[in-house]
Amino acid sequence: MGSRFFKLQKKRVNRCFSDKSASLRDRALGRGSAGNPVCVFHHIPKCGGTSVLDLLDNWFLNVLDYRKGWSMDYPPKTDLATLSSRHCLCGHFELSGFFLYQRYPEIFLRERFLVFTFVRDPLPIQLSLFRYEQKNNVSKYTSVEDHLLNRESNYLANRFPVNEANYKEVLSKYFFIGVLEQMQKSIDVLADKLGKKNRGIQRLNETCKGKVAVSDDILQEFMKNNELDYKIYDYCLKRFGEDCGDNGFEFGRRQRPW
Repeated sequence: MGSRFFKLQKKRVNRCFSDKSASLRDRALGRGSAGNPVCVFHHIPKCGGTSVLDLLDNWFLNVLDYRKGWSMDYPPKTDLATLSSRHCLCGHFELSGFFLYQRYPEIFLRERFLVFTFVRDPLPIQLSLFRYEQKNNVSKYTSVEDHLLNRESNYLANRFPVNEANYKEVLSKYFFIGVLEQMQKSIDVLADKLGKKNRGIQRLNETCKGKVAVSDDILQEFMKNNELDYKIYDYCLKRFGEDCGDNGFEFGRRQRPW
């Protein structure tokens, strides 16, 4: 993980949850009483999470639940009973045995927890992963084509985790799902829901950019291998559009921002 990410883990800024919380107008109200709500940020890697963490430090006292580097060394579990609306529990929760629903099963069973995450188009996720793993000398693949066709398929689905039968049910439990391709708009909506001061977001920990040529054949095979991820992303786009009050908001399959 980048040094910027670890610097952000050291930041602690105490912020109170607004009494005028807009979250009580939206999904939280629909789920019942949300007295003393506690936010949980499910940080999916390569989906803008480092930038979100930096912003959250201005809103909450972040409680970080990340493993150390590439190891299996996790911090002790947080006692959720000690958290209040001042806090935001944050972590990747990306490995079997440490998925969010396994590490903190009560989060999806109690109405006081407001879980949110950010997603991204599946192809840019994998291109960013390829650059990141190459940079850190942990990639098994020498070419982007090998990476796209042979690395783990359905990366997003495996982070929740979900399958074809339950992805809508699982994602419906999330208070908010932002979209990296619409990062500032996502932050605007999230701030409104939480009753927080809106502000611009800094784009941090971005992997070195540059155009990558991917042939149509490779692209079509990648999309076929990652069909579930595209269904998840399209579902999240539709829901984000609804949160924005724009039911027509989406990137169609033929209009993706690659």
